[in-house]
Amino acid sequence: MFHFLRFNSGLCYFFALLFMFIAQSDNIRSDRHNNIAFSALQQITFQAAGMFFLSESFALFRAVTSGVLGGKGSSYAFFSYGTSLILFGLTLYLYPEDYGRDPRAFIGWENDTKRPFFFSICICSGLCLLLSLIVVINMTTPKLRREYLVDQFTPIGHGMTLTATIFAMIWGFAYPAFMRHPDIEILNFYPIFVVLNSWFGVIFVFALILGSKRFRMIVLCKERRKNPYEVDEDFSDTEDAEAACVVAQPEVDESQADGGEEGAASTADSVTSGEVSDSEDSLDNDSTADGTTTSDETSDGSDSDEDEDEEEEDDDKVTV
Repeated sequence: MFHFLRFNSGLCYFFALLFMFIAQSDNIRSDRHNNIAFSALQQITFQAAGMFFLSESFALFRAVTSGVLGGKGSSYAFFSYGTSLILFGLTLYLYPEDYGRDPRAFIGWENDTKRPFFFSICICSGLCLLLSLIVVINMTTPKLRREYLVDQFTPIGHGMTLTATIFAMIWGFAYPAFMRHPDIEILNFYPIFVVLNSWFGVIFVFALILGSKRFRMIVLCKERRKNPYEVDEDFSDTEDAEAACVVAQPEVDESQADGGEEGAASTADSVTSGEVSDSEDSLDNDSTADGTTTSDETSDGSDSDEDEDEEEEDDDKVTV
């Protein structure tokens, strides 16, 4: 999710700088329709980039302070693009006569036409800087329980703080550079705005893109050393911190698994042989018991026959 938000913010800012560079042409500045078109493109792309910066700062803030990772990438995208389009429509609805009349082809000539854009982007930059500072302060006691997550989020937090600081400086200088104050004598902030704005892409690449260990690992084709107690998963798409903090069971070698299976088989064989021997013993005991009973019955029968013979002899004697 963080790489998705960073990609969208970098893409929007790249096109915003491209449109601002093309708008330097005199043909675009002199023609009202071209002026309106490039003013709208600059307003939408700069505003969307600011919203994506704010979304990433808020997502990083939630990850470090609450342990909540991922799951909101599409929501952040709809929020960022939708807010920029709503603000563009509001500006065009409120000031349709003045929109596209600026000699620099930037929104409009009057200050009221530019205020919705500057208020929104200044609020975005201020909140982004505040959330980034909170993230850096809380990085010593994060809610992320896995060590490799803390190692990956630490450079992202520092890079986001640097990027948010430069972003706030750019649009802090842009406000007096584009807003007209004819009754007040102030310095010309347009040159410093142009210099910082043109170098912002380089700062963005080194602070947020190359500063990410995961990005460097993928670009340099290096595999991260796996921990046997670590689950191989994409942590940027995890729904909550509990799912990212469960320790996995270590993997068992094939030799150990085979040995365990052989031991279980031998144990089962011994149990089976023991049961068979027990059954044979029980059968022998039963047969012995049956034989004893039969012999007892036979002896009882012979005794009764002898008694009958003796009684017959006694009867014969008495008769004589």
